[in-house]
Amino acid sequence: MDAKFIDKEMTIWILEDDPAYLFIYRTTLAVRYHTSYFKKISSFREALQDTTILPNLIIADLCLEDGNFLEYLSEQKTAPLFGKTPFIVVSFLEDMDVMRFCYSEGSFDYLLKPFKKSELIVKVEQALQARTPTYNASKKDITTYCLDQIELTLKEINILSLFVEKHDECVTREDLLQKVWGQTTVLPKTVDVHLHNLRRKIKPYGLLIECKEPGKWFLLDNRVNH
Repeated sequence: MDAKFIDKEMTIWILEDDPAYLFIYRTTLAVRYHTSYFKKISSFREALQDTTILPNLIIADLCLEDGNFLEYLSEQKTAPLFGKTPFIVVSFLEDMDVMRFCYSEGSFDYLLKPFKKSELIVKVEQALQARTPTYNASKKDITTYCLDQIELTLKEINILSLFVEKHDECVTREDLLQKVWGQTTVLPKTVDVHLHNLRRKIKPYGLLIECKEPGKWFLLDNRVNH
């Protein structure tokens, strides 16, 4: 086990009621981080209300004993959790509409069951280490595109920053996988869902991500005032 990825000061809250997956979390994450477990949304909600210190990461299965985490996301968009604590959604559902909703609500990632332990560990590491990207002042930076007015997830910011850096060049699927996801294996649908949500959010601001041919996209600035 790589010692640099062990940090007991990092706290992860896990919403899961399946004993098999609870065992996986305990044998992979509990030895690296401080973990707490919730089988019900109600107990998770109570813990949030009782604490003044949010966890560093939340991992949530969609279907729990007393409800669906999607419904909780819809109800609690203004809660302190959102925008402050990254969360990863875990599910057996390989459904693009569900994935799109989770990402649009701010999910850092969507982990499809059954998953490999190594995949879980890498995704958790990425979520905990994620930072808002920095930009070269000599290039068009993110503020040029009025993105301070657009509510984007971290993944969407990372994707858009790649388009900004490429400027007039095309961005390929391989570019996105290498620059945004690194060594993590993701489903092709995951890239498509993130792009779909990003395109939808930036279009009202005169920014378009146009597909020239399969697997290749360009960022177009159609604003009247530059």
